[in-house]
Amino acid sequence: MANAKLKLNTALVVRISVIQLAIGVWDEILNSTLQNVLVLGFGKTESFKGGIIAASQLLTMLLLPVWGSLSDRCRATRGRRTPFILTGGFVCAAVLALSVLFLEKPSLVPFLVCFFLCAITVCMMNPAATALVPDLTPKPLNANASVINRIVCSLGGAWVVLLIFFFDTDFTVIYLTAAGTILNCTLFYLFAVPENRLLQQQKDILAKYNGTTDITQTSLRVMFRNLPTGKKRSFAGILAANFFAKLAYYAFSSAYLNYAVTQWGMKYAHTSLLTIAIYLSGLVSILLTAKIAAKWGRKRTLFISYAFMLAGFLLAAVTSHFGVVSVLSLLLIGIGWSMESVLPLPMLMEMTDAGTVGIVTSVYTDSCKLGRVVGPFLAGFLLDSRLGYKALYPFAAGSILPAFATIPLIRHGNVQLQEVQNEK
Repeated sequence: MANAKLKLNTALVVRISVIQLAIGVWDEILNSTLQNVLVLGFGKTESFKGGIIAASQLLTMLLLPVWGSLSDRCRATRGRRTPFILTGGFVCAAVLALSVLFLEKPSLVPFLVCFFLCAITVCMMNPAATALVPDLTPKPLNANASVINRIVCSLGGAWVVLLIFFFDTDFTVIYLTAAGTILNCTLFYLFAVPENRLLQQQKDILAKYNGTTDITQTSLRVMFRNLPTGKKRSFAGILAANFFAKLAYYAFSSAYLNYAVTQWGMKYAHTSLLTIAIYLSGLVSILLTAKIAAKWGRKRTLFISYAFMLAGFLLAAVTSHFGVVSVLSLLLIGIGWSMESVLPLPMLMEMTDAGTVGIVTSVYTDSCKLGRVVGPFLAGFLLDSRLGYKALYPFAAGSILPAFATIPLIRHGNVQLQEVQNEK
């Protein structure tokens, strides 16, 4: 009998994705305010800024597998992911609010302490919050659920962009509002997402498609050892492709607002329009990604996302002033980035079981963060060299090229939804 009942519970995915809005808020604080605060506020160099971002990401990279593995093993009354989400959310909101004291009376070291504490607490939330969606979603629908997850996360970033548009460099208002948003998202999760009850309600369909959760299978080493050789190659290929894509994007995103201010003479508040263009184009592409992947396969869709990003970087590299062409380049980057951000994790989940969701999520996030370490760090040195800001887009374009080379390694995790719907 055809499996016609496999359908995404959209309302449920939205509820469990709301905590991603808090993570999106922090990511945009990192992307769109830190470069202004450190370089233009505290008078530091691009290299210093890149080094701070790299250090924070290296620290969280070390912690992510720990948090992910612990959340796989956790058997708390409210759920295995919930303690990490609640602790991280409440502490991050408090520390981000505290950081404004060191902006109003500029004090670099205490501000950086707050920044690193926020990074650590979001790191605690991230693998648990990200794993929650595949925990509660049948594997074949992971890409569709990931679309909703990414949209909600993007809304958090878009909210920060709007705050910048209205309040310019008044970071006291921006940071306090962002902290309040993170707090409210965490409170919503506390009252609206009973993790264990939701798992119990779907236990039959989750057992059929995801397998049973085995507490003994929460080691990355054990998981990878048990994978067949072909799947190991695909698993490594997806992580490598993800790393290069993230390296290229974060090299670009770490400095493109300063690029607009210094090269194009834009006001800082007006640069939010550039970010809004990226978000809008990304929103459109996110909505279409799952449908494209279901029809053409995730692997081919991933290739298309890299092509969009490369085209955007190359177009921006030959643009000498702000105008229609530069906006088009940002639209292309936004489309490619949003498509790419949806696909790698569902592909990894397709090759693993329910007992390793947290650790797989952590490894995936580590590959993202490694790109976020290397990209801004190398870009910072290039921008401080004689090449200046002109090196930004050529460097990003060159960084995305290795991602194309990893595509032939990927031969698993490429499920197409209609293959599942047509099961007998």
